[in-house]
Amino acid sequence: MYEAVSFDLWFTLIYEDNKMLEDVWRSRVAAIHSVVKTYREDITFDDVYRMYYEMRHILMTTHPRKLIEYIVVGLGLDREAIDKILPIYKNISISIKPHVNKEAFHILPKLKELGVKIGLTTNTSFTEDMIRKLLRDIGLNEYIDAIASSSDLGVSKPDKRIFKEIVSRLGVDEEKVVHVGDKYIYDAVGSYLAGLRPVLYRGLWPMYQYYRDFSMDVVEFNYPPNILVIDSLEELLKLFR
Repeated sequence: MYEAVSFDLWFTLIYEDNKMLEDVWRSRVAAIHSVVKTYREDITFDDVYRMYYEMRHILMTTHPRKLIEYIVVGLGLDREAIDKILPIYKNISISIKPHVNKEAFHILPKLKELGVKIGLTTNTSFTEDMIRKLLRDIGLNEYIDAIASSSDLGVSKPDKRIFKEIVSRLGVDEEKVVHVGDKYIYDAVGSYLAGLRPVLYRGLWPMYQYYRDFSMDVVEFNYPPNILVIDSLEELLKLFR
């Protein structure tokens, strides 16, 4: 009998598009530049943007404070700028509202009614406190019992350590936890290797076409029998009844 479920966040409960991604990036760079230029007027927005872009591959496993430290030190600025930039950076990051999967408003309350514990296991540049603020703004926070964020932990899916962390935070044995996510390797295979019940969710795959990082990321074939494949989050209920 399963007692808890771990959800992926992006393209499972919420999603974004290319414009939203670019808006977030430019807003973050603007936040950094707004402080940087008070130290050195010769540093331009484009200078900061190029440095930020260079670190795109570590965004998901680097805490925002460390990320800002790299930029501040890289620009030759005093470290005191980090504490000035961080709160602005975090507030700007969560000011852009993602699209919400309408299925989330139906499945999360139903799972709660069944006494299921609910966690998030997410590869994201958002820290837990940022995720909590985002979830409050879109009306989902009350359903989430625990969060494991890659940028907080320094490890990302499919690494089993991030799955072990959410299991620990949920306080449930791993074999009693279901993990649901849209990525076959990151979510389904990763959670299976960590001892969880893997579920591959394809309901938001059509939205990949609007997001540059995922546009070529659909993996379709004859999945092994240990992977439950669903197209609607409502299908999860059969695992808990």
